[in-house]
Amino acid sequence: MNELAEVIRNEMASNPISALKLAASSFKTWLPWAVKINAVMAVLFVLFGSLALFAVLGLAGVGIFASLLMCARAALGAMFAFTAVSHFAPMKKDLIAMVPPALPRPDLLVSLTGIAELAGSIGLLVPATSYWAASGLMILMVLMLPANISAAIRGVQLRGRRATPLWLRVPMQILFVGWAWAVR
Repeated sequence: MNELAEVIRNEMASNPISALKLAASSFKTWLPWAVKINAVMAVLFVLFGSLALFAVLGLAGVGIFASLLMCARAALGAMFAFTAVSHFAPMKKDLIAMVPPALPRPDLLVSLTGIAELAGSIGLLVPATSYWAASGLMILMVLMLPANISAAIRGVQLRGRRATPLWLRVPMQILFVGWAWAVR
């Protein structure tokens, strides 16, 4: 890992874009099983995988990733950016189905939560707004948990598979809230 960090550090001085591409391709090499991961676990992979990538970039001398706190903020931001995209992609139909039937305008709620996730992911990267972004994301995750519970109970299909079972969804949600609390 130190050899890779040295190569990336040297490349960063002359060609930052090339260095980021090198780091990303090396990351894929370290984790060849990543392409086989279950869609349910993709969010965890993005969270922990980006944390590892940002830590390597920090070791390579990329200033913004010099602290573990900033790496953790950026990883949480990457995860929320990843999940926000699904709110505006073909998976949006599945997310609309997750909204509990008692709530009005599920399409609008899915769009608004996607915007909130994206805004939070960006806000985490700005020191002046990271506290408020993390706090907002914690509130959003607490508010969205009933939809996740409802989807699991109702057997809603996401990409052709049942929604994340509660035994996994609730601990994941606790992890995300705890992570946001730690980086606020």
